[in-house]
Amino acid sequence: MRFEQVISEGITHVEDLAVHDFIDALRNFDQYEISEKVDGSNIRFGIDNHGFYTTRETKGGERVHDVEEYAVQFSTTFQRSAHLALEAVLPIMEKYGLSTGDQVEAEVLFGKLPNAVPYSGETNQIIFLRVITGEVELDQLKESLDGETITINLEAPYTLDGKSVRIIPEEHIWTFAKTPTYDANDIIDGDILERVNDELDQLEKYLAEPSGVWKFSNAEALAIPLNRRPPELDVEDWKHIKQKVKAVRDEIKSHIYARGAESRPGFVSGIKETLLNHLVRQIQSAFGPEIEDGGWIEGVVFKHKDTGSMFKIIDKDMFTLAKDFMWQVRKDLSEKPTSVHKIESFIGKVLHGLASAIGHPELGTTQAKRYLKKHGDTPVDILAKLDHTSNFHEVKQYWMEYINSKEEQLMGELDKYNDEKGSKVLHVKLGNHTRTFKYDEEIDARTLQVFTMLFNQLENFKKGTNKAEDHDDLVKLLAGRQLSTL
Repeated sequence: MRFEQVISEGITHVEDLAVHDFIDALRNFDQYEISEKVDGSNIRFGIDNHGFYTTRETKGGERVHDVEEYAVQFSTTFQRSAHLALEAVLPIMEKYGLSTGDQVEAEVLFGKLPNAVPYSGETNQIIFLRVITGEVELDQLKESLDGETITINLEAPYTLDGKSVRIIPEEHIWTFAKTPTYDANDIIDGDILERVNDELDQLEKYLAEPSGVWKFSNAEALAIPLNRRPPELDVEDWKHIKQKVKAVRDEIKSHIYARGAESRPGFVSGIKETLLNHLVRQIQSAFGPEIEDGGWIEGVVFKHKDTGSMFKIIDKDMFTLAKDFMWQVRKDLSEKPTSVHKIESFIGKVLHGLASAIGHPELGTTQAKRYLKKHGDTPVDILAKLDHTSNFHEVKQYWMEYINSKEEQLMGELDKYNDEKGSKVLHVKLGNHTRTFKYDEEIDARTLQVFTMLFNQLENFKKGTNKAEDHDDLVKLLAGRQLSTL
């Protein structure tokens, strides 16, 4: 079974619905349409006073009006290519209302492995999601561009060995996908619906049972606002009963929601697992390989036909295990340290070592900007006030030797990775389904890109250190971007 895909980052997980909303939604599958949850990259585009732009504003990115403004990096290739593809159909988008001040959100599937879920990669996909601002006729735009193919040619970075990078010409084929939906009842087996309804009966029976606190049922104990005294209780009685309600709520929530490793799972967790096993884990991705060839989906999104309310059922365990496995080497290499007390990755240790040598270890973490702000309001003030007690020439010599040693270490890490990558295998058994994940060609390519970026970063540190004339130059090497954005 195949579905087109939809983004759903802001949609409530089914297990996070209020319990009565949970019951109502699953009792009324026939009132919902279903789509596949996509695992791509989010992008926004629109027109402002400077013209057409693309952006990842939700990720801290800036608006880019000319594709040449993007740095030519591994991480920006999909943005550069998507920008050109969207720009190519700008006249059509303007025809359906895109004008100055408008912004639209889209999801991008670039390559075979945008994140953790595999796709065919035969073409790259742009899926229009929603209008952020403006009056764009999105449904008509989707219909007009459905199946439209755009070929983009651009120069992009490439590495074969994880050490060196070349800029090569690439051809990217893009299509614009419309998101068809299906009646939930048409894709869920009747026997499974009956089983879900039986489990919902048990949940409703439990909610109606006495909680053991005053006259409250389990449902009432769970829902009653503790800042509002029932009129039939005096102040003193309510004070004691309120404490009992607080205590019993944890037990009620455990019965309803708990994952339950040692005992039966909570009602909600058990029902979700039934739906995962008999729905999500059997769905064929619209854009991915066959299930027997390793294809799978992250989850599904339900949308009410009348109200538009939505919830999603996500295979969190599968997704988390797969993503952690696929990203582990990259994370160990390049994860930015969040504080001086949590330095775990290769680059984290490099940055911490360099920053500590100039007496400001915080500059090697994601707290660098906050740390700089404590020393002044402008880059000039900050650099003047940062304390430098060490001898500059000694620090510079230390930096050069330290960076050289880290290059040797990184080469060792690359050799180790190349020796071990063929044996990196993860077997995941969830419910009745077992999936196997390996470091295939796509994961290997992404991992080698990270090695290459780190070698390049170390080389840039060496060049900058060699040119440095004072402590300020070293600070700028570590935190120049943060200084420039103050």
